[in-house]
Amino acid sequence: MNMKEHLLNRIMDALEELNVSENVIDKLEDYLEDAVDENEFLNILPDIKFYSISDDNIKKTVHALSSIKKYKNNDYMRKYINMLFKMGGPSASLIVNRAYYWFSEYNAKEFIAAGIEKYIVLVLYIEPLTYNFNKLESKYFKIIYDICSETPEALIKAASLVKTNQKMLLYSIYCNCKMVERDDTHKELLKVVEDDFTDSIDNLYENKMPEDLVKKIQDFINKNDYKLLESIIDKVKIYKFNDYLFKFLIGLSALNADKSATLKKIFQFFTRVDFRFALNSAYSIMSVTSCYSNTVNNFDMIFEIPSKYHIAWYAEKFSDNENAAKELNEKLKKDKKSFEDAIDLCEGSDKKLFNFIYA
Repeated sequence: MNMKEHLLNRIMDALEELNVSENVIDKLEDYLEDAVDENEFLNILPDIKFYSISDDNIKKTVHALSSIKKYKNNDYMRKYINMLFKMGGPSASLIVNRAYYWFSEYNAKEFIAAGIEKYIVLVLYIEPLTYNFNKLESKYFKIIYDICSETPEALIKAASLVKTNQKMLLYSIYCNCKMVERDDTHKELLKVVEDDFTDSIDNLYENKMPEDLVKKIQDFINKNDYKLLESIIDKVKIYKFNDYLFKFLIGLSALNADKSATLKKIFQFFTRVDFRFALNSAYSIMSVTSCYSNTVNNFDMIFEIPSKYHIAWYAEKFSDNENAAKELNEKLKKDKKSFEDAIDLCEGSDKKLFNFIYA
């Protein structure tokens, strides 16, 4: 049995496992060998939501993809992925991630090289990533930025096929991408993100915060009333937020805070709720690197937040770095009061850095 026969059998096994009709399976070889129009074949495939199928009933479907990957047959890879995506849409990412264990940026580039359309690659890549707290990091967004820079319409098409959180992540990266024109589409998508994030405050607190308090937070975001902020911040701190949603909403708000007054106010408000979590979220999601970044060194000015929060976070984050000590020394010369306030916010050994600077 040669390689193509082996792979044909694996894909047939997969379709049988998925209870695809014999009429479709009979046409599979013609599809794989270009003896029938691709779209004609894809259009007769059934709709299947892979998320609703137990792991035991998709083993052969995963195995087929693993076999194609093993033999590095790009033509069969493209055709099989197109089949899976036509049947399951975004849920096809379940099969991909079972076969790859984690569908990485490298794997995504392999798919693109195999001729799989970029919007499909984006959907498969972003589907599991979006809900993974530890993967909400700028290093995992590089492939998305690369595709957006080269083919922004692929990102918009991908966003039209996915659920809200994946859509907001894609829109946020689109609006942040330097290669994207600041046109009506950019303005429209940024407004979608603003509205969604503002409306998500109750979800952030898992619907446990009183409606009137949620409304006051939204009033601050919409009306820029800093007296209102100060009057409600202590009440807000009583309630526990969802860690994942905090990182998602506040980190992505930071990403486009320079383009949106609304997103900047969301970030400003929640910095006062939990400055460490807010600034760590920004640091994770923005394309910045350590205390050698001018952006990181000036978070307080960029986001227009009280310097005490930035100084306290910065000192804790980079407590052993000489460059950070120099930056803090410069800040001390300019604003001693914020330093004194920041020291009170710091915990334990992190105060040693301030003591060293004051010495």
